[in-house]
Amino acid sequence: MTRNDASWFDGDRVLLEEEVGDLRYEVVVGGTFRAFAPNGDGIKTSGSATDWLVKHGITNDEELYAAIDGEPENGWEFTYGHFFDLIVFRKGADGAYTEVATELLGHEFDMEMFREALEEMKESFKEEAQ
Repeated sequence: MTRNDASWFDGDRVLLEEEVGDLRYEVVVGGTFRAFAPNGDGIKTSGSATDWLVKHGITNDEELYAAIDGEPENGWEFTYGHFFDLIVFRKGADGAYTEVATELLGHEFDMEMFREALEEMKESFKEEAQ
C-alpha cells in the first residue's frame, strides 16, 4: 500500500531547490485539495489532506484513486487535487524573484523524476542563455 499522491504530502511545500546564477529552481507541492465524502462531509485545503482522508476510510493511493476515479454513485466527489510542479524564478535587480517558467510534474511523488526534470530545466535555460 502506497501514499505517493501529492494529497498525502505533509512536509514542507518545497521538495527540491537549487540556485544557479540569477535563477532559482523549485519542485513544490501545489494546488488545492477539495473533496466531499459519501456522508457529505467536505474539505478544501492547500495543506495536507491526510487526516481527513484517513478519517473517511481512505488510507493509501489505491483507495484514493478508486474514490477519485469511481462512478458518481460511489458517493465521492473530487473537484481539485494537489500536484507537483517545477517552478523557475529569476532574481531581479531589486532582489525580488519573478516566476519565469512552470512545468507540471504530475500527482505522483517520484524524487528521481523530479531531479531529472530539474536538471533538464537547468539545461534548457543554459542553452537559452548561450
